Amino acid sequence: MECFNYRSISATELAAEELEVKEQIERKKALEAEKWHKACPPLYKKIKPSNKAAAPKIDWESYAKAMAWDPKGGKGLVMVGDSGAGKSTTLWHLMLRLTRERYKWEVYSGGRLSKAYFADLQGGSVELLTSKLASIPILAFDDFGKGLITEGLGAMIFDVINHRTEQGLPIIMTTRFTGQTLPARFKDDRTKGDDIARRLNDYCEVQTFRLQGS
Repeated sequence: MECFNYRSISATELAAEELEVKEQIERKKALEAEKWHKACPPLYKKIKPSNKAAAPKIDWESYAKAMAWDPKGGKGLVMVGDSGAGKSTTLWHLMLRLTRERYKWEVYSGGRLSKAYFADLQGGSVELLTSKLASIPILAFDDFGKGLITEGLGAMIFDVINHRTEQGLPIIMTTRFTGQTLPARFKDDRTKGDDIARRLNDYCEVQTFRLQGS
């Protein structure tokens, strides 16, 4: 009969292993938090919900509702409304909350998205970018529609949003354009803007921000 010899693990060794696991988790958390600190514009780091008086124009009621958004709820989140009312602040504060909850995310401003698209286009293909946008656990667009959207970029955005809504993958968006005005931001194909607006309305919670104290 074959015998197996088992070496018992001492309490000291077990404690050391547990400590190593905890340290690995903390290192990973620190790296994830570092990503947020590098990505988040300094302006939004300075604004604190604990000091609302320092930012009186922000719609703090809408901020609180948006901050309670649950990525497991099956819907995305679209923040619309006045410029300066706190949409981007809320987005970045929400990203910090999601970072602490260990979610993977990417935030694309209009400028960053356009640069990434045209850089890949010059390289011959936008498939890698499309695949990344379609598969990242949480995808956010900040200030969507600020610049006019070309036909090719609009087609890619539609494909990404269509895929994510079909698959139940969350989208977060800030924009000052509504379903009435968003299609006009699509320079060569307004129908893509109409289609995107319909999907956002159907598959996302919509939170409206209004400039306060004006």
